[in-house]
Amino acid sequence: MNLDGFALPVKKLQSTNPVETLDLSGKNLGVASAVVIASLICANCALTSLDISNNSLCGVNAYAGTYTAEGITAIADALRVNGGLTKISLAKNVLGEEGTKAICEALEQNKTLKELDISGDRFEKSTIGGTAGAKHVAKMLGVNGALTGIDLSGNQLCGIWTDDDGDQNGTYTAEGITAIADALRVNGGLTSLNLSSNQLCGLDHRGRGTYTAEGITAIADALRVNGALTELSLAQNKLEEEGTKAICEALEQNTTLKELDISGGYKGNIGGSAGAKHVAKMLGVNGALTSVDLRGNQLRDEGWGAIFAAICGNKDSKIMCLDASSETIGPAGVKLIAEALRTSVTGGLTALDLSSNDLMDEGVSAVCEAIQSNKETKLASLNFGNNDIGPVGANAVAAMVAVTGGLTSIDLSENALCGVVQSFGGVSGTYTAEGITAIADALRVNGALTVTNLLGNQLDAESAKMLAEVAKQKGISLCGIQRDQTTADFSNQNLKPPDAILLASDLLQADVTGGLTSLNLSSNELCGLHKDGCGTYTAEGIAAIADALRVNGGLTSLDLSNNALCGVTRFGGTYTAEGITAIADALRVNGALTECDLSHNGLGEEGKASIRFAAQGKAGFKLHL
Repeated sequence: MNLDGFALPVKKLQSTNPVETLDLSGKNLGVASAVVIASLICANCALTSLDISNNSLCGVNAYAGTYTAEGITAIADALRVNGGLTKISLAKNVLGEEGTKAICEALEQNKTLKELDISGDRFEKSTIGGTAGAKHVAKMLGVNGALTGIDLSGNQLCGIWTDDDGDQNGTYTAEGITAIADALRVNGGLTSLNLSSNQLCGLDHRGRGTYTAEGITAIADALRVNGALTELSLAQNKLEEEGTKAICEALEQNTTLKELDISGGYKGNIGGSAGAKHVAKMLGVNGALTSVDLRGNQLRDEGWGAIFAAICGNKDSKIMCLDASSETIGPAGVKLIAEALRTSVTGGLTALDLSSNDLMDEGVSAVCEAIQSNKETKLASLNFGNNDIGPVGANAVAAMVAVTGGLTSIDLSENALCGVVQSFGGVSGTYTAEGITAIADALRVNGALTVTNLLGNQLDAESAKMLAEVAKQKGISLCGIQRDQTTADFSNQNLKPPDAILLASDLLQADVTGGLTSLNLSSNELCGLHKDGCGTYTAEGIAAIADALRVNGGLTSLDLSNNALCGVTRFGGTYTAEGITAIADALRVNGALTECDLSHNGLGEEGKASIRFAAQGKAGFKLHL
């Protein structure tokens, strides 16, 4: 049945061909489709999850159309009697107040729906009709005991929004958010609430507008008495110091919230280092939170130092993972972090991400020495990727890895462990294998490590082969691939032939990549040539991958497109069949692959012919040349 340019899966909707999950998002479905969907799901008890987000169920989208509640009212009526759905997404549908009221009144009766997504778009129209719709949501939450999760992000809950031109619109009112806060005081079933991107304090993401703490204070007061919420997002709301203080003081008393997202974006969310002090004070005494997202808040060195000191100094802290990646943490901040880790008494912190900062040799050495000296550390996962770490830092990492028995994963990708770096002007620095050899030696003696990531370090082939030999002996991933990972995307990472050797090492080990079924290696430099033709061709890396494919029995999809496998780029080059012949030979004996993309590699007729011959007789094999 096709009513809006998309054929509705009638049999799945009415359960003659039963499915548990159905995704109809972004299909441009209109009112007529909504009415049909409603009629079909009324008695469908097999379908538990339905996504009809990003459509035009009320006849309008973010830009145009004529509003009618006929379709969404029909869906609301269906929800009154449907006993199977536990999850539905109506996000980005411009339901308006009338449509939101219909849905909410239905959910006052529905006892089976657990998760509701009615999120909007902060730069476009609210899904629920802003403040007016928020009141209907609040009324429903005040009596509904079945819902466990609701997403209200990007819904202009306080009546104001920023349009596509960057202009502020509307007039601030705390009526809607206060009504939701009042509902939280009595609701005992809701465990997850997303209020992100709602300008709760009157400011847009750039800080424009008039600040008020009225709305966020109401939420804070509700948190003091609510005993059900375990997950809360207040991200990108420009809470500033005052709002952050109110929330944090409430969480000094709250003992049930487990996950808190107060991350920012442009110009932050919590008021920079001033707000960080209130967060740190709360984290120093809170023993319930297991996760806090503070990224994008411009905390700087001082702020992050305070956060680490608070968590590491709280013996009752349950924070398990701390993500401080891409936070421009420099030498001063690293010293504070290292001191906190050196004296840490928390038993909760097991994962630390400091990637994409400015640690360099001095910083990573300080952190590693601190971890090494703290015999009570429970850290199992470390990410030091993209930090300009050279051979000196590599030696410090190696010394720590060799004696930290609980460490199971470490990411050192995109550094300069061998003393050379890749830039737009080419490779600079002097190569030395001292640091990478020390890391290899550490891997030999560490008995717990199963995952490392050493890609993007400008290794030479000899060092890559040394690491591969160690990995073979110890059963370690060299490319960050987790044991249960099914897909891996390494496209556009400037991977070179030595990186290909590391990837081949992972593919050779069934205990490392046995679960991996899809691998994307497109748009790299696996044969040493950049897309502009710079570099020197070698088939050593791609031949290693080919050898791995001969024995790998799990991979079903492989993308090697745009890698100059035959030595030719769009700027020219000298043709060679060495690399593509190795791949063809591997395809002949590989019995698992069902799809392979070798396009944009300058294969020529010779290369294409060899690949076609290799794939001959493989029924259903998808080959892209």
